[in-house]
Amino acid sequence: MDLAGYQLIVANRSGVALTLSCTAVIGGDLWGPAPVYITKSLVVATDSVGTFRWGGDEFVNFRPFNFSCSIPPGVGLGSLFILQLLVSN
Repeated sequence: MDLAGYQLIVANRSGVALTLSCTAVIGGDLWGPAPVYITKSLVVATDSVGTFRWGGDEFVNFRPFNFSCSIPPGVGLGSLFILQLLVSN
């Protein structure tokens, strides 16, 4: 199995829709090429789930992976999951 990307799933349990902005940081100076930063935004309705995906042609070096997200003040997320997306050869 080869790594095909990453998926970040967020659950909005607040009483308002959220506009989230998350930046993936892929790679690192200790493991090869300089890090790549890819920012994505989405709106997650109240009591629903939103998904960020990074993969495919967006980057070549998948490891290591980290991310940061910005949410409006006074609002929280109910759950946060990160998944590795795999593809068989």
